[in-house]
Amino acid sequence: MDTGEILRITMNYIAPNSSAVQNVFHWLYGGSGDPDGDVMDAVADWTTDEWAAAWDNFAGSAVSLDTIEGKVVNPLGEVIRDLGVRLIDIPGSAGGEILGAAVSGYLTVPTAIPGHRGSKYVPGAGEALTTQGAFGTTAVTALLTLLGAYLNSIDVGGVGDLVPGIPSRTLNQFVEFLTEGSTTNIPAYQRRRKPDVGE
Repeated sequence: MDTGEILRITMNYIAPNSSAVQNVFHWLYGGSGDPDGDVMDAVADWTTDEWAAAWDNFAGSAVSLDTIEGKVVNPLGEVIRDLGVRLIDIPGSAGGEILGAAVSGYLTVPTAIPGHRGSKYVPGAGEALTTQGAFGTTAVTALLTLLGAYLNSIDVGGVGDLVPGIPSRTLNQFVEFLTEGSTTNIPAYQRRRKPDVGE
């Protein structure tokens, strides 16, 4: 990758009785150039060692984090090139049933620009991790760890790193996150299509 390029990673989860379940992340590459494959390997390691290592404590065993797909995009979200797919294949480890596909944990991260923020709906919540409709200590601890992972830069291991943030269509630039964010013990609801509807 070249300095200033924007990496978009789509995480694909597999969950019963649900249509596509995904998280999308963006990073700005800084450095003097790492091969695209090395960048993807670094993100796959981050996914396994940081994101999935916390997510599996939040998610029921019927859900799995299946793959990540990488693309280089411009600030408008237009694809410049495809970086391929990496297999992750990590299931949730929270016992018992899962909540409905739309019920999620929620993370939000601000930037220095008003109206520009990042957010993630965390899928696969284990039913056993809730009490009277709220997430318990185990789930909240997992969400706080995920928030930390969301804020972390990724060392590519060569000469570059990946800084988290969001591409802004209105500003036509990448906007980095501040080093803070929040989550909540109240489940969020992310509207999803029913399986096989609108495909």
